[in-house]
Amino acid sequence: MELDLASGVRRIGVVLAGGMSVRMGRDKARIVSPRSGSGGAALTWLEHALTCLAPFVEECHVVGRTLTRDDCPNLATLPSSWPDGIRGRGPLGGIETAFAASGDRDLIVAACDLPQLAPWVVDRLVAEGERAPGADAVAFTDGGRVGAHAGAITDDASPASAIVTAAGERRPLLAGFLVLFRPTCRDGMTSALDAGVYGLQRFLSSIDTRWVSADERIRFALRPANTPEDIEPPSTL
Repeated sequence: MELDLASGVRRIGVVLAGGMSVRMGRDKARIVSPRSGSGGAALTWLEHALTCLAPFVEECHVVGRTLTRDDCPNLATLPSSWPDGIRGRGPLGGIETAFAASGDRDLIVAACDLPQLAPWVVDRLVAEGERAPGADAVAFTDGGRVGAHAGAITDDASPASAIVTAAGERRPLLAGFLVLFRPTCRDGMTSALDAGVYGLQRFLSSIDTRWVSADERIRFALRPANTPEDIEPPSTL
């Protein structure tokens, strides 16, 4: 099986696969979801994420490990993989590693533990990005108004749509780890990492992020699987 990559787009797909999978008790990237591929092929979660991103990017890469055939047994050609430049800095460190290797191109970044992810969700993310060409990032939120930028979640948003920090600052609640990053955020990302800020949600709330309200179907598709109890067959949504 080959990844069905797009042409003529300046976007790179990145799957983060450097986590320790402590709560799952086994390597999440290598868990197999029955009938997750075309023709009913059983793909690993890592392969599933790559195939969901591929139609919207010109290249796909994996950050956080050096790939082996056990990670992607169904792919005819293994994608490039980049170990974390400095381990222990969470997903932001992995995204910075991807930026360093990818040049001046947008990144669509997904976690490897999204077994319900579907291409139509990625398509929606890309479409929202095209509506906000000046935004540093595009991400789904559990609430707030579509198109609200960082710091602009409105007072009529539901209490569950934002996190209130100790300083009283309202931050949108990230619905799931599927985010479009633009190179304009890279300097801010480097500064955040240098300051010891590794949290993805905190970083997204500090830059010009287009927050897209996630409906029930999107929240389901972006639900991470962290424990054995979270494992379900892929949805047909």
